[in-house]
Amino acid sequence: MNISNSSNLIETSIHWSKILLGVFLYLIVLVTILGNILVLMAVKNHKRLQTVFNIYVVNLALTDVLVAVTAVSFYTLDNILGYWPFGRIMCGLWIFFDYGMTFVSVFTLCIISIDRFWAVSWPVHYKSHHNKKKALGMITGVWLFTLLLWLPPCVLDRIQNYVDDRVCIWDPSLNKEMVIVIGVLGHHGSFLVLFGCYLRVLFVVRRQRRIATIGNSTSVPASTVSQRQQPRSQVTCVVSETDNIPSVSGACENDNNYLQIPILDKDESTLNTSHSGHSDKERKERLNQSKQTSKGPKTNKDAKVFITLTYIIVGYIVCWVPFHIVYDVTAVHPDLVSDITYTIAFWLTYLNSTLNPFLYNFSSSEFRSAFKDILKRNHR
Repeated sequence: MNISNSSNLIETSIHWSKILLGVFLYLIVLVTILGNILVLMAVKNHKRLQTVFNIYVVNLALTDVLVAVTAVSFYTLDNILGYWPFGRIMCGLWIFFDYGMTFVSVFTLCIISIDRFWAVSWPVHYKSHHNKKKALGMITGVWLFTLLLWLPPCVLDRIQNYVDDRVCIWDPSLNKEMVIVIGVLGHHGSFLVLFGCYLRVLFVVRRQRRIATIGNSTSVPASTVSQRQQPRSQVTCVVSETDNIPSVSGACENDNNYLQIPILDKDESTLNTSHSGHSDKERKERLNQSKQTSKGPKTNKDAKVFITLTYIIVGYIVCWVPFHIVYDVTAVHPDLVSDITYTIAFWLTYLNSTLNPFLYNFSSSEFRSAFKDILKRNHR
C-alpha cells in the first residue's frame, strides 16, 4: 500500500536521510516483535497466566508479530527505496497481509472488549459459560471473517488495477464500494464496539463505587455497637461482594455470596469486653477493617477491567482514528490528502501493534511480574 501515486517519479537513489529513517523504522519493527514475543513467553512459562481469557491475548500477540514481520518490514523497505522491488506476486501478498493482519489485530481488540463487557455486565453467566472452546471459536471466527472480508477485493484489485511491477498500492479511490464495507466493519464499526464496551464498563464501575460509598456511610459506628440490643438469632451484617475472603468467626453468609458480620447484643458485648479484653478501640479497628473489605474484590476486579479498557481505547484512538479520517477522505477526494499525511496516518496504525504489549499487558500486574521474571532470568 505505497502511499506514492503511480504517476510519481520512482527514486533510483537512496538519500542518507532515508537510511536514517529506515534504521528508525526497523527499530520499531524490532520492538514490536520482541515485545509481543515477550507476551508469548510469559504465557508459556507461567501457569497462572494460562487462562481462558489470555487465549485472546496470545492471538493478539501472534497477530502483531505477523504485522511486524510482513506488513511493516516490507513497507519500510518500500519507503527507503522509493519503489517496490519484489514484483507483482509479492505485492499482492503484501497487500493481503497488510490489511488482513491489522484487521485481525483490531478485531481481536474488539473481542477482548466484548469479553470484558460480558464479564462485568453478567458475571455469573460469564463464569458459567466462558470456556476455552468458546474463546477458540471466537478467534477462529475472527480469522475466517477477515479472510472472507478482505481476500476477494484484494484479488480483484490486483486484476483490475495493476499498474507497474515497481509500484505497489491498494488505492481506496479505485475501490470505493469496498471502502464502504471496510470503513463500516473494519474501521468505524470496530471503534463503536470498543467505545460502547468501554462506556458500559465505566458505568458499572461507577455504580459499584457509589454502592460501596453508600454502604460505608451507613455502617454502624463502633461506639454504638455495644449499645444495640438484638436477639441472638438476628444479625446485622456489613456486606461486600467477594470471591475469596477468609472465614470470619460468627459471620453469616447468604445466597448472594455476601460476607455478613453479626452485631452483638448488650450482654454478649459486655461479656466479651470484660473477659476477652476487647475494648471499644479494638472493635473500632475491626470495624474499620471491615469497611475496607466492604469495597470487595469484585469492585476492585471491575476497576482493573476498566483500566485495561482505558489503555485499549486510548491506544486505538491515537493509532487508528487519524487513519480512518484520511482513508475516508482519500476515497472521495484523493488530492486533498498529501503523501506525507497519508504516510504518518498509515504508520500510526502499525504503531498500535507495537504499543499493544505495553498498553494492554503492562496494565496487568501478573504480566508485569512475569516480564520481570523473564528479563531477570535472561540477564543472569
